[in-house]
Amino acid sequence: MNRRDGRVPALLLILAVGVPFLILNLFTATGFPIVWTDEVMCVDPAVNSVLGNGWTSTAWQSQGSHEFWAANNPLYPALQLPWLKIFGVSPVAVRSFNYVAMLLAVYLIWSAAQKAGWLCGSAWLLLFSALVLSSELICFIYRSGRPDTVGMVVGASLLRSWFVEDARRRRALIFAMGMLVLAAGMQMIPFVACIVLVDAILSRRFRPEAVALAMGIVAGGAMLAVVFHFAGALRAYLAATFASGYSLLGSTIQLLVFRDPAATARWKGQLSLVSPAGLWRAMTGDAALCCSTLVLLLAAIRERFAGSFSWRTPSGVGLILCLAVPWTMLLAGRYADYYSWMSLIPAALCACAALKRHRGDRAMVLLGLALLGYGAARGLPRLLYEHSLDASARDYSQVRRFLADNIRKDDWLMGDPALYYAAKASGIRFFSLTYAGGRGYRRPEEADRITVAIVQPKDLPEVEQKVAGSWKSTGAVLSTEHLVVRHFDTHRLPRYYKLAVYRK
Repeated sequence: MNRRDGRVPALLLILAVGVPFLILNLFTATGFPIVWTDEVMCVDPAVNSVLGNGWTSTAWQSQGSHEFWAANNPLYPALQLPWLKIFGVSPVAVRSFNYVAMLLAVYLIWSAAQKAGWLCGSAWLLLFSALVLSSELICFIYRSGRPDTVGMVVGASLLRSWFVEDARRRRALIFAMGMLVLAAGMQMIPFVACIVLVDAILSRRFRPEAVALAMGIVAGGAMLAVVFHFAGALRAYLAATFASGYSLLGSTIQLLVFRDPAATARWKGQLSLVSPAGLWRAMTGDAALCCSTLVLLLAAIRERFAGSFSWRTPSGVGLILCLAVPWTMLLAGRYADYYSWMSLIPAALCACAALKRHRGDRAMVLLGLALLGYGAARGLPRLLYEHSLDASARDYSQVRRFLADNIRKDDWLMGDPALYYAAKASGIRFFSLTYAGGRGYRRPEEADRITVAIVQPKDLPEVEQKVAGSWKSTGAVLSTEHLVVRHFDTHRLPRYYKLAVYRK
């Protein structure tokens, strides 16, 4: 198969997969999950820029609305900015960016897999894409507005660059992609380092490409530092990344440098995850990952008995990465559910490659296909079925109408993240409940001008803590909880909206 023949089928296959994938997700974009905290916080700088309010945020915990936004994953809102200028500000527009990013990541991995000879043939490529796109946790990422899809694209671009034939062009591309690693999220650094280290150990040599990658990461980090320095936000960026309390590293820094008493409890809790129990949770959080791991184990056992097993075969590499990636991420500081793609995509790719290697063993292939099919079915197909049972409970038009009925044009609103898109469309001044964290507003005049709060009743104490005054319920309540048929587990996010209106 020549170079052109290797690319055209992948492009045709991605269209065959991509068109139904986009249609399915676009028509159910606001159905699940509900608009939530991370989605709002990560896209807010881009939305504010589109609306003429600058690269700022009224949703971020550790920065004021007058400050240049600087936090983890800056590449995500930077890419969302032109996207939203074209398609407007809405939950469908924001989430559709992730759908396209996922397809791009899958296409790049397909292209790399064909170039490397891992997956040659449409059936194996389709199996891999079905497993990845249907995975429950990856589905949660791209449907919930999480920025991790950008990390997937950067990682997939690095993988594809690794198989460019011309050495100078290959290293130049790897250097260029390396410059985007830190901008795609600090969590990408230990992940990429783990993959490169495993490759060096298995190949018994340290490739020049790894040097190009390291130089690219350093250059990209330096560029970010320069940008944030001249924007007066370098300290805020470092505090929100390396010293963030959401990771073991950040909690350790807060504990040792800032002497933050609250960091002690966070540090102990995060340290407890660096254990066999924490690794087990990381490896069993998704049915697709579990099933891919089982296929790798079955393939390795069969190869062992046949005398053909090697840690360099797909089954061997896959098993190493299934253990190495979660451990590396846990030791580096954090391995949340939305980082599971770092284990799942390599495991799925290696599992499909292992089955392809054993395609002459019909029993092995059928068992493997059954396992991988079950893992895929437990994801997007199941979630879509559950959504169909009570879709009206998450109909976002109810939130829009409720907001319109309970605000005035001159109101300044503190609201639940669920109100975000409706509030931005109305043109009123909106502050997410997450804004300013637990430290209070940095500009007292902002808190003084807030006139209405629309939040979940349980969050009223937080409103009273952040904004002084006597808050009284107006009696207006939106609750779609009664429409929920069954409270399925959707990664701790509610399956309904519940909001109440309070005024000073």
